[in-house]
Amino acid sequence: MFRSQNEFVSGLLNLAGCMIIQLAYGYYYTIGNMGTYITAYLSHNNKTVTQNDMVVLTSVIISFEALAMPLGGLLHRRFPLRAVIAVSCILHSGSVALTYFSINCNFTAVVVTYGVMQGFGFGLGYALLISIAASWFPNRRSLVVGLVVGAFAAGSFVFTPIQTAYINPWNMQADNVTRTFKDPMLLHRIPSAFLISAAVLAGMEVIGFLLLCEKHVYEITGFSVSESTWSEANEVPSKMNNECAENAVMSNKEMTPLEALQTADFYILWASVCCVLVPQTMLSSLSKFFGLEYIRDDSFLAGITMASSVCNAVGRVIWGLLGDYLSFKIVGGILAAVLTRVPQLHGQTFTQFIIGGMFCCAAFVLCLWLKDPKYPNRLKKLDVFFWFREYISIRCFHWSLGRCFRQCS
Repeated sequence: MFRSQNEFVSGLLNLAGCMIIQLAYGYYYTIGNMGTYITAYLSHNNKTVTQNDMVVLTSVIISFEALAMPLGGLLHRRFPLRAVIAVSCILHSGSVALTYFSINCNFTAVVVTYGVMQGFGFGLGYALLISIAASWFPNRRSLVVGLVVGAFAAGSFVFTPIQTAYINPWNMQADNVTRTFKDPMLLHRIPSAFLISAAVLAGMEVIGFLLLCEKHVYEITGFSVSESTWSEANEVPSKMNNECAENAVMSNKEMTPLEALQTADFYILWASVCCVLVPQTMLSSLSKFFGLEYIRDDSFLAGITMASSVCNAVGRVIWGLLGDYLSFKIVGGILAAVLTRVPQLHGQTFTQFIIGGMFCCAAFVLCLWLKDPKYPNRLKKLDVFFWFREYISIRCFHWSLGRCFRQCS
């Protein structure tokens, strides 16, 4: 709850700042669009680069994001929030700017600037922004998290048209044989596109940084108490003893990183997220390459990327809103049930859908082990049906792959 209108306004401004910075971080999702241009430019300069190298580049970004996120939390314990976010934003926008130079060297240099630095840069601030935004709205935590990560997902919607309009304003088509871009003027504009993108990123991150405002908390024997909650506690009648007062204002004790590593839930969540990221990595890096196999219209493919970005962003907000009222097990069960209904696809498309869908289902199966207070006790008996459905799904998966391989052969 908010004690004053000023506090509510501060919370909204902070939420806006977090969303703007996350929108800039969402530049990562343009890897599918920029990957085709990077491959074309490096190949034109007699450097052997294939579309599989873009999967490596995407994996490097995600890997260093994962390494930087816990480091960002540790730095926040010792330094102010704005200091950590400032370093994160400088590394992030700077990595894109430095790619202007590295792309003229070799692919390894691109991996260092566009992969390592970019992933490490937005990884430092990614989780912090989610945590800080949610701290202002504890009763709508899932919705706020959905808004913040939705802004991250919308990054491709903002930056893809900028990249495409600058690099390929006349919608030059890809080569019929190599399925890559070979127009000299198009290739000439690719390096400078990184400078323009970096300038836009820096501008957005400065605006978001100015709006950030961390909510004040008081630390009492390992508990976090917000400023508004502390004010309410001071209004408790004096006859209430200290023990009752503490119980009235304190939330659950937060775990330390070492305590979290000793719980089974941590490893289940880790494995679940890992399963989800496998198809996400392939989809993010290879979607446009796949499109160029059948469609040579660059503007059309950019539009497809933008549409998927909108669906990604809106979907995150909707799932976040549902998360305030429903257990993730119920929502995840519906999603997994849909994914296990095999569409009538053929060949490689069929295989890719099945593999991606089964990874997502595996993530949900792992989450069944987690405890969720929003999951009604009367529904826990249905877990056995979830497991049975997953068993049937795996059997369908084996049958589908066998049929697919027979068709391909």
